[in-house]
Amino acid sequence: MVHVLEAGLKFLENNNPNGKPCVEGFNIINGQLTKASDGSTFESINPAILTDKLGEFPLSTKDDVNSALDAAHAAFPVGRQHQHRQEGRSLEIWAVY
Repeated sequence: MVHVLEAGLKFLENNNPNGKPCVEGFNIINGQLTKASDGSTFESINPAILTDKLGEFPLSTKDDVNSALDAAHAAFPVGRQHQHRQEGRSLEIWAVY
């Protein structure tokens, strides 16, 4: 399985000012780069330069979210999940002080 950072970026054709790049984004589900299950996307625009399209990204559906949650739950045994909750709780307590 290729690590997401090794997968690189897919650059899209664009007419951005100053030749700035535009990328295609993906969901990462079970270590795989995926698009939205229904193919829907949204564009991300630079708020400072409205003609600068940063990228096109999956508009994830409820099914996509459930698939990601199922993959995450399958990746970690129950005991390990409990351990992380305890560690997270310890951090919350530490942050209060």
